Amino acid sequence: MLSKSFAAALLSCVFMTQGVASAQTAPAPKGDRILAIDVSGRQAELIDPVFVSQYFAGIQSIQLMLDWTDIEIAPGVYDAPYLKALNDYYSAFGIAINLTIRPVDAGHKNVPPDLLGVPFDDPRMIFRFFRVLDYVFSQLPTVTLTSLGIGNEVDEYLRYFPGELTAYKQFYDWSNYYAKQLRPGIKIGVSANLGALLSPRYSELAWLNQYSDVLMVLYYPMNVAWSAETGEISLFEVRAPSEVGPDVDRLSGLFPGIHMQFKEAGYPTCGVCGSSEELQRQFISAMFSAWDAHRDQIDLVTFFRYSDFSPDEIDHYADYYRSQSVQFRSFLGTLGLRTWPANGQFKPAFTQLAIEARTRGW
Repeated sequence: MLSKSFAAALLSCVFMTQGVASAQTAPAPKGDRILAIDVSGRQAELIDPVFVSQYFAGIQSIQLMLDWTDIEIAPGVYDAPYLKALNDYYSAFGIAINLTIRPVDAGHKNVPPDLLGVPFDDPRMIFRFFRVLDYVFSQLPTVTLTSLGIGNEVDEYLRYFPGELTAYKQFYDWSNYYAKQLRPGIKIGVSANLGALLSPRYSELAWLNQYSDVLMVLYYPMNVAWSAETGEISLFEVRAPSEVGPDVDRLSGLFPGIHMQFKEAGYPTCGVCGSSEELQRQFISAMFSAWDAHRDQIDLVTFFRYSDFSPDEIDHYADYYRSQSVQFRSFLGTLGLRTWPANGQFKPAFTQLAIEARTRGW
């Protein structure tokens, strides 16, 4: 691991060589807003990505997503010792965690095998998840939790299994209530894609969020289509960064009374998706401008992600999302603000992130 002083000097030299525009409009001061980044990944980093993000962009929080089965490894057996290590590490550096536990994630029911056939509103399912919450909070006693997500990309899960909405709402509402007994004041939500929140499915997702403290949003401005024959993604192309502001305006208009957290905000650089590093840079600026415009409603934005996915991660997620299309795989492989592998290059978007953050006081 390089020393922090040497790493800072090295990275400063790298950024000074990038021709990246400064913030163009008068930015709003950061206020109480929380700036976050997703630093997950399997590759070893030459320089600690949390330190880099905190040093250059003032990042206050990182994202941590865990499947239920990452925690309960056998019925009633909980073993996730890395949680205590994360608690100690991030507490020491003053970094918070945006935590999501995933009983569902996209099209998957990520529960212990003995519960796969059990409905979500069954007491056995609910009380087993209560024990998961007991364990997780016991392992994270001192780190600040900016929020707790109970389920991720729930719109996709309900697209595959529309009949489970009522049962999952019961599970979510009870889990929401119980988590607040363990950690009073914690903000709780369930994440969905912005496109689904703006679609005719708005009403079911609004009902699911009836008792949420925050609306958790996943945002990738893409035009998406599925093959009627195979169900695979047949079109996956970027939308212009200029559409970010109108998208966020519409979302705010549909959910005027609830605070929001953008759990993921990302934009690929792949040419096959119609994108480029310059468009990704513009997306960063557009996202900050939209955040400024709705700063009283949007509490947190997590930029996704620090580094591009590695080849094995691309294979994993292409299988996970049931699509091997070239566009989708390229999307997965170019979402980072830095190229893969560990000795990759920072893209202009990372420098733009630092500029936009610093001009607002982060």
